[in-house]
Amino acid sequence: MSERSATYVVYGAGAVGGVIGGHLALAGRPVTLVALTRWGERPHNARRPALTFGQRRANRVCALESDGETAMGFVEAVKSCLSQYVGFSGRARRSEYWWFFLFNILVSIVASILDSILGTTSADTNIGLIGSIAGLALFLPSLAVGIRRLHDTSRTGWWILIGLIPIVGWIILIVFYCLDSHGDNKYGPSPKAVAPTV
Repeated sequence: MSERSATYVVYGAGAVGGVIGGHLALAGRPVTLVALTRWGERPHNARRPALTFGQRRANRVCALESDGETAMGFVEAVKSCLSQYVGFSGRARRSEYWWFFLFNILVSIVASILDSILGTTSADTNIGLIGSIAGLALFLPSLAVGIRRLHDTSRTGWWILIGLIPIVGWIILIVFYCLDSHGDNKYGPSPKAVAPTV
């Protein structure tokens, strides 16, 4: 068989329990399904290695993660977004978008702490100088990665304007940003099949 086979161990499947041994096709590749268990249960005659809480949580959240299609890491995502500072073309994976979103939150927290320590917060508006500079510096890459994320779900970047509608628009954008990558589309090949450039 010329296609590469992948093996998956699935935990946290919810209502389905027991041990299943079999074959199926996922994303056009043959897959061996090793174990499917209800969270907290052990398959018959199978030992699961002792896992830390973080590893168990990762298994629940990323139940079907192929070794060839691992999600982008935090540092890798930040480097990718900052290297494509105003890159509005192309596509961005879910992990790239959400790691950069977390990076924005962390920078905002650090900037507000520095503003309060240095006393650079305006008494009238309660807006800090360092926070304002950081927000302006990260505005364009945040906008760019948001548009690339929409491209990854086969939507035009103009959908980002729906975020101007309070609450409803924000919810719609969050749903779009949580969707998985589509296959190759007019915005480029699927980023899951392309090694990220940082």
